[in-house]
Order: sequence, then C-alpha cells, then structure tokens
Amino acid sequence: KRAISIVLSVSLLFCMMPFGTMTVAAANSVKTQSEAVAWLNAQEGASYNFSDFYDDEGNFWGGTQCVEFVRAYVNWLVNGNAWSDAWNGATGNGDTIWQNSLWSRLGWEVYYNTADFVPQPGDIFSSGGCHTGVVISSDVNTAVVADSNARNNNPYDGDSVWVHTITWRSATSYAAYGVTHYIRPNFKSAHTH
Repeated sequence: KRAISIVLSVSLLFCMMPFGTMTVAAANSVKTQSEAVAWLNAQEGASYNFSDFYDDEGNFWGGTQCVEFVRAYVNWLVNGNAWSDAWNGATGNGDTIWQNSLWSRLGWEVYYNTADFVPQPGDIFSSGGCHTGVVISSDVNTAVVADSNARNNNPYDGDSVWVHTITWRSATSYAAYGVTHYIRPNFKSAHTH
C-alpha cells in the first residue's frame, strides 16, 4: 500500500507540472542595446518630471532632475514606456543611484569605475558629484551622454534632456562626470525571435 501511495503521489505531482521547458528569467530589458541608443539620441529636449518636492532644507526640486531622466530610461527599457514605473520605490540621488536594489532584481550589473574602464552604450553612470545619466558612446577619456539637469545654473529647477559630449573626470573629483559606478542593463538580445 505504501509503495502504491508513493507512486500515486509522484504521478500526481508530475501531472500538476506544466509541460515544456521551465525557465526562471530575471526581469530584463524588453529593448536591445541598439534600440536603447536610438531612444537616447532621440531624447534631446525631452522632460520627465515625475514629482516636484521640497527637501529637508526647504529647497524646491522641480523640472526634470537627473534621476528622473534615468528613471524614465529604466522604465522604457523594462516596460517599453518611459512613464510606466518599474522602480516601486525611491530612485535615490545621482551619487547613490548605483546602490538601488532594483539593479539586482533586474539582473543588471553594477561596475566600480577604474581609470581604464570603458563604459558601453546604454550604461547608466553615477557620479560623486551627485549626478547621473546614460552613456551613448564612450572611450576612456570622453563620452557622448544623455542627461538632464546638466546645463542649468540652478540645479533645483531641473532642465530637459541634453545629448552632449563630456570629458570623464576622476572618480574622486566629486564632479558631475567624476563617475564612481556604472550600471549595465541586461539588454534584450538582438537575435531573439
């Protein structure tokens, strides 16, 4: 009786399992790297203001802040819509955005910047100067980036996305482009059918 009971239990278990290959996939990008670069290049002048707020010191933060553009980029990569929120929580500041738990949930890699690191197109940068944006192309010294709140003299007002060429600074410089970390999306394969 016991053997029959075990066989029936195992048979029932197999009957309840779906047929076909079972895979566990991280929530990856629905976009390819080349689609991301094209989207980034098309963002010149775009504005993504998810919410205006006052900080603890009474400063008003409005317009498109740098983290809001990165948030729109991540939303677009994950959901195909810049306004459809993938974050489910706070984004963090430009200098701490690399610490967000979202990256591990998405299966994206975070890289510490070194003197010879060359970011790839689509990488998000996080700088000690409390700034963040996205790399379009780069070598070890210069890059074309898309970022917002990069040309306004009053950072509290924010400004639209700017696609421009920058010079990378030392990670210890605490400059806007003194990058400490890069976040690399897990792009959709261009060969997926």
